[in-house]
Amino acid sequence: MSTAGTCNGGSASGPGPSRALVRAGQWGGDHVSLVVRTAGGTIEYDCARGTIDEPPVVDAAGAFDLAGTHVREGGPEREGGTQAGAIARFRGRVAGDRMELTVTIPRTGEVVGTFELRFGRPGVLRKCLALSSLRQRKQKPHDAQTPSAGSPSHA
Repeated sequence: MSTAGTCNGGSASGPGPSRALVRAGQWGGDHVSLVVRTAGGTIEYDCARGTIDEPPVVDAAGAFDLAGTHVREGGPEREGGTQAGAIARFRGRVAGDRMELTVTIPRTGEVVGTFELRFGRPGVLRKCLALSSLRQRKQKPHDAQTPSAGSPSHA
């Protein structure tokens, strides 16, 4: 099994032998989109988003276990507030242009999901709407015209 990329000239934590990193760039799959960078990454799901907050180092077998954050989107929001994130773990394995990724919330033991991703492919997302977005839509005037007093009504 080959890893997707390497970081030559030292490890993510300091000088030393070369360390393999997940290939930087776009990884995508059903319900997930991941952009990997040498220092971490950003992830987006249907109804959430998150960050990987450390270099995406893999072991000789292509396995990784990385720290980051997970923020839910959609659903109820406090008026004027933002949704708080949770500490998350991103675990998985890379083999060539394929990645298996499981996201968990250690504090609660919740498994956010397990995803199959491919390098160079966009994610296929079905984004959730926040209630604040729905409220804004309801407040906008409708495009439909109301009949005037002298116009015939078609009921």
